[in-house]
Amino acid sequence: MDFHIAPFWKGNWRSYAVVGGLISPTITAINQNWDGLMWFGSQEGLAKYDGKNFSYLLDGLTGMQVQQIYRDKSDNMWVSTGGGVTKFEKESARRKVSGSR
Repeated sequence: MDFHIAPFWKGNWRSYAVVGGLISPTITAINQNWDGLMWFGSQEGLAKYDGKNFSYLLDGLTGMQVQQIYRDKSDNMWVSTGGGVTKFEKESARRKVSGSR
């Protein structure tokens, strides 16, 4: 994989904690989907952030302990947990689960 750090232009840095809506104080995975939503994985589940609010995706995962979040070339999001992999399809907003629960 090739990682790049985006340049910081003039702006404000923000930090978030559980009190501000973050799913957990320990984040294990971060990725951004095609429309700019930030996805955060933790030992307690998965959250999305739209720039203002956090929403939690706790149902339909193969486990609560998120290990990785990956965006493929078709802009689908893949979330791996200790129990398997969940695919969030861009076009249909459907979840496909593989692995044991």
